[in-house]
Amino acid sequence: MKRLIWIIALLFSVVVAKDLNLKELEISCDNGDMDACFYLGYFYKYGKFVEQSYHKAAELYQKACDNDYAFACSALGDLYVSGKGVELNYRKAAKLYEKACDNGDLWGCGSLINLYREGEGIRQNYQNAIKSSQKACDNANSLGCLNLGIAYEKAKGVRQDYAIAKEYFGKACDLGDQIGCDNYKRLNIYVKD
Repeated sequence: MKRLIWIIALLFSVVVAKDLNLKELEISCDNGDMDACFYLGYFYKYGKFVEQSYHKAAELYQKACDNDYAFACSALGDLYVSGKGVELNYRKAAKLYEKACDNGDLWGCGSLINLYREGEGIRQNYQNAIKSSQKACDNANSLGCLNLGIAYEKAKGVRQDYAIAKEYFGKACDLGDQIGCDNYKRLNIYVKD
C-alpha cells in the first residue's frame, strides 16, 4: 500500500511539473521569448503535453516567424504544405521557407529547393532552385551543395559541366554529406583534377 501511495505521488508530481513548465512557456512566449513560442507550437503540433491543435501550433509559429525565428518559419511552411491548421498554400509555404533559409535555417533551404525543383504545388523553376541551392551552399549547407552538383551533372537549370558538378559534390562531402562524397568519387572517372 505504501508503495502505491509513492507511485501515485510521483505521477502527480510529474503532471504538476509538466503543467508548470507549460505555464512558464506560455508566460515566456507572451513576454516575447520566441524560443518558448516555437516549443509551444511544437507541443501543439505533435500533441506533446497538450491536446493536439495544428491551428494553435500555426498561431504560435506565426508569432515566432514574425519575429524572425527561422525554425518557426520552416515549421509554419510545413503546415501550409500539409494543409494542417491552415489552408493548403504552397506559395505561402515557399515564402516562409525562403524567410527561414535567409535567416540560416537549413530545413527551410532544403524545403524551398525541393518545392522549386519538383514543382510541388508551385511552378517548377530550376533557376529558383539553383539560386536557393547556391545561397544554402554558400552558408555551408551540404544539401545546397549537393543539389548544385546534381544540377550541373544532369543539366537541370544550368548547362552540363562535370567539373563544376564535381566541385560542388566535393564541397558537400567536406561538409559531411556522404552522398556528396560518393558522387565526387564517381565523377573522378570523368573529371581528373
